[in-house]
Amino acid sequence: MNKTVLRPCPHVFQRLRTALVLLIGLSLFFRCAPPPPSLTNLPEIIESVQGYASLKITAEGNAARSRFSFVFSHPDRAWIESTDILHRSLFQVVMAEGESYLVIPSKKVFWKGREEEIMNHLFGFPLNLREMSAMICGRWEKRLRSMSDTDEEWRLKRDTSGRFVSGERGDVSFEIKEFIEKTPVARVFEFFSSGVEGRVKILRIDINSPLRHGLFSSSFTENFAELSWEQILDILNSGR
Repeated sequence: MNKTVLRPCPHVFQRLRTALVLLIGLSLFFRCAPPPPSLTNLPEIIESVQGYASLKITAEGNAARSRFSFVFSHPDRAWIESTDILHRSLFQVVMAEGESYLVIPSKKVFWKGREEEIMNHLFGFPLNLREMSAMICGRWEKRLRSMSDTDEEWRLKRDTSGRFVSGERGDVSFEIKEFIEKTPVARVFEFFSSGVEGRVKILRIDINSPLRHGLFSSSFTENFAELSWEQILDILNSGR
């Protein structure tokens, strides 16, 4: 079985094109916006975060919008899904047991890559799962700040109430624009990386709710074909 090693693309336009392709077919938004998410109590220990969010990515005057469902289960499991207007799965991201996959269920194919590669393709933002979860929940551990692939650590800033409001690591940065009520959990945050700008708005969020059984299973690899990234990109781009 062939394995593909994806090397970072040096051009901002190509990075945006990848994000646009991954978000193709997701630009149809529901007319009625859901109510703002609410959190009455934030547990002391966060074991899982699941919800629904909107995403906008912009670079060189071009923009792509989408909505997606997500589940993060500490320390290293994640499930992300984008669907069309009929709620049919366009693609899924599955991360568990040190493995990361981008899956197209309708074609029974998948691509296997590193965690940061898949997150970079999906969001245009090179970060790992633990960093994304920390950004949303506002829980940054000291050890986490130095777990990236680079030698650089996150430089984080807090507001007067002690909530993390922004951070920088090399050419990557983020800023929390809105919090959910008085909690440290982000409702809206923006991120920037090498000319790519993104904005995420949390539309629904649940913390420590029961997770669906088998959500992080990689058993699909037994029946699905492994493709190169170029082949996966061609399928997403063509809409076949």
